[in-house]
Amino acid sequence: AVTLSSLARFHGRIFAAGGKHGVFATDGGPLQPAEALTIYRLAASQQFLFAAGSQLFAWHDGDSWRGGTYTLGSTSTE
Repeated sequence: AVTLSSLARFHGRIFAAGGKHGVFATDGGPLQPAEALTIYRLAASQQFLFAAGSQLFAWHDGDSWRGGTYTLGSTSTE
């Protein structure tokens, strides 16, 4: 079973974040795999579907996915 952690509507489709299982999409039928990225949060604007994972930020323009990895800085408790 896949746990869905986030949903977003983009270009008439519903996208679902499935964590390590990837991103899924539907246009009314069953959810289908859309992209093999580890994604936990989705958000959409008119122009892009934004996706964030553990160390990944990506966006989809309706045709292709782009993005990269990031590392958050650590803080000192001295």
